[in-house]
Parts: sequence; C-alpha cells; structure tokens
Amino acid sequence: MKSLKGFIIRLLVLVIILALVMAIYHGARYFLLLFTGALLAILWRGIANWLNDKISIPFKYALPAVVILNIGAIAVFVWLASPSISDQVSRLADEIPKAVEHVERELHSFELGRKILNTISSGEGEGLPSGQLKKAFTFFSGALTFLVDVLLILAFALFLTANPRLYFKGILYLTPQKYHDTVNELFRRLNGTLFRWFIGKIVDMFSIFVMTIIGLWLLDMPLIFTFALIAFFFSFVPNIGPVISALPPLAIAFMDSPQKALYVGLLYLGIQMTESYFVTPNVQKHASYVPPVLLLLVQFLLAKFLGVLGLFLSTPILVMIMVLVKKLYVEDQLRNYSIDLQNFKS
Repeated sequence: MKSLKGFIIRLLVLVIILALVMAIYHGARYFLLLFTGALLAILWRGIANWLNDKISIPFKYALPAVVILNIGAIAVFVWLASPSISDQVSRLADEIPKAVEHVERELHSFELGRKILNTISSGEGEGLPSGQLKKAFTFFSGALTFLVDVLLILAFALFLTANPRLYFKGILYLTPQKYHDTVNELFRRLNGTLFRWFIGKIVDMFSIFVMTIIGLWLLDMPLIFTFALIAFFFSFVPNIGPVISALPPLAIAFMDSPQKALYVGLLYLGIQMTESYFVTPNVQKHASYVPPVLLLLVQFLLAKFLGVLGLFLSTPILVMIMVLVKKLYVEDQLRNYSIDLQNFKS
C-alpha cells in the first residue's frame, strides 16, 4: 500500500513538473511580462523604502506617491512630446528608404560593395507582405499587441506592488519548513540586487540620452530627439542595443556625406566607451557584476527562443540567475570556498 502511495505521489510530481514546463514553453511571453511587472514593483517599492529611510516619509504614503508620480510623469511626457516625436518619426520613415538607396548606390561603385549587395539579395525571402492593406493590418495588430502588453505589465506591477506578501506567502507554503530561511534570504538579495541594478540602468540610459542629444546637435544632425530616444531605449540592451540605435543616424548622415557618417559613428563609439568605462562602473558598482561574454551568450539565446522581449530582459534575467547560483550553489553547497589565482597566467 505504501509503495502504491509513493508511486502515485511521484507520478503526480512528474505530471506537475511536465505541466509547468509546458506552461513556461507555451506561455513564455506572459512569464516575461510578469517578470517585467515584478521589476517595476521592485523599483517602486525600493524608491518608497528609500524615501521612508532617508526623509522619514511614511511608507504607506510614499508608495502610492511614487507609483502615481511615475505613471503620471510618463503620461505627461508622452502627451507633450508625442506631436514632436510623431513628426520626427514620419520624417525618419521617409528618409530611411532614401538613405538605403543612397548606400546601395555607393556600394555598387566598388567590387566588394557589389558582393555584399548580392549576398543580401540572395538571402531575401519570397512572398514578403506587400500592399497598403497588409501594411496597415500589420501596424495595427502590432500596436494592439504592444498596448495589451503594456497594460498587462502595469497590472502585474500594481498587484505585486500593493501586496507582495500575499504571493511570497504562497511560495513559502510550497516550500519545506527547513528552507524558509533560505527562501527569505534569497528574496531579500534578489530584491536588493535588482533594485540597485535598475536604478543604475536608469542612470545609464539618461546619460546616453543626454550625450546623444549634445553630440548630434554639435554635428548638426536632423531628427535629434528621435535618435536620442532610440539610443535611450536600446541602451537597456547592452552590447547589441547601441549598435542597433546607431544604424538610423548613420544612414541619414551617409546621405549628406561619408565623412559626416564617420563623425556620427565616432560619436556613438565615444558615447558607448564613456558609458562602458566610466558611467556603468560607477553607477553599477553596488549592483551585481555581469560578465560580458556570458551576457552576450544569454542575449543571443533569449533572442532566439523568446524574441525581442527576451533580448530586452536578458540582463535582469542573468542578474537574477547569478544571485540564485551564488546563494543556492556557491554559498550553500560549496561553502564559499576560495580560489587561488596567483599562479594563473592570462
């Protein structure tokens, strides 16, 4: 009888594990949205705790104030800046095809350029969408998906911000009693590390935004605000984001002259070097260090299997995994053993 009961229990555990794996596989996008909401909740509650500690604002007043001011500031910015952004994006949409044609003409003028164009042309698929109706449908379906994602993220963030204890208690109920201290410590570290990383990343993004505006203004580039916003958002993705954000201004500058495109390229390279070697080391020194090669590998894997959202969230996901490995494996299993690298030769 006991053996039958044990078999049934193991079978149920196996079924639950398989169900979880299937749910994660088919609903990965929603888990990523939940993770994004959790990051926002960590940010809001972290700022409210800081206000409570530093200037003695009661947490119950600081938290709703932080949430309302954050959402309100974003809404006001969108409302005030959307006419200018819309106009510049329209101009950019008109200019990019012209810039691409200009680059193609320049590439046709020498042998290596013609080989590059032939390689690109041979890789293009057939049956690409065409026609205004298909383009309009693609645009509106994409816009609707984006709006639903934003609303889901806000809903997750608000629920987690309002009552995180409810969900934490649920996790503790599913955890054996002897591991409760470990789970408490783990969540405390995750909360602190991700909060410090998020604050550092916001500082990074704003510094890149300001440097991009100043640099493009000095180079007398058009669409400065739009290019700076592109650099701001794509700087959330280390390594790959800065390269992508540099492509539109490079293409537009190339229409003016190759020399101006060179100056724009040097500007973006200088901004990236300043951010990588000065800004990030100073603002992220209290957060978790992320090895660049490991981050690049995680970015490509998440981009391949989870798409654009996985790429954007690759850094905080890696930070979370590193905290988990350090606590559950390095400290609890390996007991923080030390490594002597004195005889290691690079």
